[in-house]
Amino acid sequence: MYKDVVIKSFEKAEKEIHGKTTTNNISEHISNSLLDDFQHQLSGRRLRTFYKDSLSDTENDISIYSSHINALANYLGYKDYEDFLRSNISHNEGKEKNKLTNLLKDNKIGLIIGTTVLLLVYFLNTFNKQRWMTWQKTEYVEVDFDARKYSKGILKLYDSNIIDNLRKIEADCETKIFDENKEAVLWYGKNKVGEYEFFNDVGKHPETGKTLKAVTPYMFKKYICPD
Repeated sequence: MYKDVVIKSFEKAEKEIHGKTTTNNISEHISNSLLDDFQHQLSGRRLRTFYKDSLSDTENDISIYSSHINALANYLGYKDYEDFLRSNISHNEGKEKNKLTNLLKDNKIGLIIGTTVLLLVYFLNTFNKQRWMTWQKTEYVEVDFDARKYSKGILKLYDSNIIDNLRKIEADCETKIFDENKEAVLWYGKNKVGEYEFFNDVGKHPETGKTLKAVTPYMFKKYICPD
C-alpha cells in the first residue's frame, strides 16, 4: 500500500536527522533528498499531508501520484514501487513461514490442515484481486495478465492514478504549461525514436520508462509555439 511507503520514508528520515525531530523538518529533509538525489520535486507541505493521511485509521489507501510514490520508493532504496511490493511481500512471506514452522511443531496435524486452508484462501484471493494495465497510443488501459507482455515490461501493475489521469496530448500555442498556482501542468519526454511527446500529468514515459520533465517557457517557445 502507498501508506506503507510514506510511513517508512518518514521513519527513515527521522533516523537520518540528528537532534530533535519534528514532522516539519522530517518532511523537508525528505523533500530535499528527493530533489538532490533523484531530481524529483515534492514539497514538504504535500509530504506532511500524505503522512497525515497515511496515519488515518481508514482502510482506504491514500491518493498520490505514481511518480511521487516511485520517488519515495527510490528514497527507501528500491527501484520503484513494484520493487518495494515484491521485496516486502517476500519478507513477509519469510516471516509467515517461520511462524508456520513453530506452530507445526506444537500442534501437528490440526494446524497443518487449518494452515493449508488459510494459505489457499489467501493466495486465491490475492491472485483474483491483482489488476494490470498497458499503454495504448495515448493512455493506459486495464488488461488481463499476459506473461509474455509482463516479461517484456509492457504490462504494469494497475495504478488508478495513472490510468485515470495520464494522457498523451497534442500540445499547441493554446496549451497551458502552468496552473493558477504556477505549478506545471504540461510534461514532456522523448519516445524510442527521439521524438518529443507531451503529457498532461507527471509520471514516466510509457515507452522508455524515463521520468517526464515539466515543460518550461523556453521549451514551450522552441518546440511547441515557435511563432
